[in-house]
Formats: sequence, C-alpha cells, structure tokens
Amino acid sequence: MICIVLSNTKNVDIHHLQIACNSQTARHIRQRIHAHRSSKSSPEIEAMWKVVVDIIKKSYPQVYRDLDAFEWSEWMLPLIIKIKENTRNHMLQLISKIYTSIQLSQASDYFGLSQEEVLQELVVSRGWEYNETSQILRPAKPGKSPNPRPKTDSNQFAKLADIVLHLEKY
Repeated sequence: MICIVLSNTKNVDIHHLQIACNSQTARHIRQRIHAHRSSKSSPEIEAMWKVVVDIIKKSYPQVYRDLDAFEWSEWMLPLIIKIKENTRNHMLQLISKIYTSIQLSQASDYFGLSQEEVLQELVVSRGWEYNETSQILRPAKPGKSPNPRPKTDSNQFAKLADIVLHLEKY
C-alpha cells in the first residue's frame, strides 16, 4: 500500500511528499493541503490527485485513462511519461509472476496500450508467447527475455507530490 509523508525544505520553501507505507497518510496530506490553501485547487492538481487515488486503489487501467484524459502542462509531461513507464514496469513484473496466461485485451488494459503495442512490446521485445487463435499471451519464462529493461529507482511519487504541492502554492 502507498502512503505519503510530508516534509519541508528550508531553501526552496516547498513541501515535498515522499513514499511511505499506507493510504491514510496520503488522505491526511490531501486534507492538510486543502486546509492550508484558502482558494480552490487548479484542474491540474485535481487531475493529479485522481491519478494518486487510482494508484492507491491499484486501479491501473484507470491510472492510464486519467493520465490520458487531462491536457497536462508542458513541464508536467516528462513526469506523466515517467508515471506511465513505471506503472507499466510494475504491471509487467506482477503479470509475469502471477499469470501463466492472460487475454490480450486484458493485458492491453493493464499496460494502457493498444493490442498491437502490447504484442510488439511483450512478444517481440520481451519474448512472450502469443496464440493468435485464442488471443492469449503467456509470459516469458525467467531468463528468457531477450531485452530486459533496467529497473528505475527514481521516486516518481516524490516528484509527483513535489509538483502537486508546488502547484498548490500558486
């Protein structure tokens, strides 16, 4: 489960959010932000909070829909792309461990990609098996993936929260 911890920085005077361990803290932070701010939040902040809620609820298909539904500012786009990449990498790890097979349409939802993009990524790039008749994907066996992707250790939620709090300030 995800939680967010609030801390202050002296030299920038911006609040930073960091990953912790439960959603109660995330809700508390949200309440503190609204209590601290007298005016209404911007649409971009509200859209970002919807994404945070989706992540907390582990509603991964909804994460992609909410990320794609909003017209993000230019400086937010790199973060949005990173959130999508990290969510896809997380789903790749989960599906590879949990499923012995998965419907193409379901994989498309979990990865937030079209079916053609899923086939390209999983079958061509990662060595998954695909049965065209049944439209079922089978994850590659461990060690079989021809092009493993490096794990990212960037703290996407800290960056996301930092931006949300920075937006709240203005």
